[in-house]
Amino acid sequence: MKIFRKSKELFLLVGSLLVSLILAELLARAFHVTPLQDRLERYAFDETLGWATKESSIGFVSSAEYSHYLFYDQDGFPTNRAGLDQSASRSTPSIALLGDSFIEGYYLPYESSLAAQLDQETELQVLNFGVSGYSPGQYLLTAREKFGEYTITDIIVFLFPYNDIPYIERDTYLGYAKPLFDDPNGEPVNLPLEVKRGKEVARSDLQGILDRLALWSLVKPVVAQFVHLEEVIREPIKFTGPEMEKALLLVRQIHLEHPDADFYVYYLPDLIELEEREVLVHNLDHFQRLCFKHGLDCIQPLPFMDEGVDFYELYLPRDRHLSEPGVGALVQHLLDEVDIPLSAATSPLPAMGDDQ
Repeated sequence: MKIFRKSKELFLLVGSLLVSLILAELLARAFHVTPLQDRLERYAFDETLGWATKESSIGFVSSAEYSHYLFYDQDGFPTNRAGLDQSASRSTPSIALLGDSFIEGYYLPYESSLAAQLDQETELQVLNFGVSGYSPGQYLLTAREKFGEYTITDIIVFLFPYNDIPYIERDTYLGYAKPLFDDPNGEPVNLPLEVKRGKEVARSDLQGILDRLALWSLVKPVVAQFVHLEEVIREPIKFTGPEMEKALLLVRQIHLEHPDADFYVYYLPDLIELEEREVLVHNLDHFQRLCFKHGLDCIQPLPFMDEGVDFYELYLPRDRHLSEPGVGALVQHLLDEVDIPLSAATSPLPAMGDDQ
């Protein structure tokens, strides 16, 4: 009888725990904690760009280093929950940011992202056109399709060569269709794009199950502190001059098509470039030489190269995107390098004796 009673109690305990986990999983999904296995679940398919942020949408993102909500406003710009049903002004002077995931900023809560921090420092409206996985051809098409809606006075293109340059020659990104150019000032040669579902990432059976659970998305960063999770191993890339030039010619075309806006190109280094400083110096030499050749105002990533800076603090070590301090250092550098009006809260106070 005792054995029967113990077995029954164990059965009830396991059953109760299982039911609780199922209910917790359903509750998490009801609150938009939904694991996204497919890029086209998180983004909307676009027959020109390949994929684009979804307007007025709520998502959830999770990795070994973060888990938080993502909100996008009526224009598809990243925002906070309060801005979900808002849209950007069409008449306010604005600074447009173009780039990939570093600029979209999904890896940080919105308030810590580059666009949000920059917005606190300038009088201009900040328009974040960054989208994960984009490369220079998509930057150009985004400018062609969307800049005309707004009053853009300044444009900053953030070039992340580690990702941007290899994908110039490819018509897919992780298996998803993307535009391909024959020349930098023409039209893509493969439009309209067709839906492609991407390629499967090799996972163990257990990892595959966990990746489909909302509860795992919530606890993954906590578990990662105690359990080693898979990391992407990267090798540094030394780019040739012609490779770098193809990227910069696509970027320059944005400048040529929007000549009235102040235009800047910022080089975003990959963490592996900072670890292999000789590779970074090689790539920056090409970058600076070609910027001069093509008349581009280019900015080198000095805050990340300073010998006195621990650049590991400026990146999320596993994810390899910028950390909040890294974004802060980037914003401060932009304010030093880019001639944009500062907000009243950050403008320097007049010196004694200056006209009031």
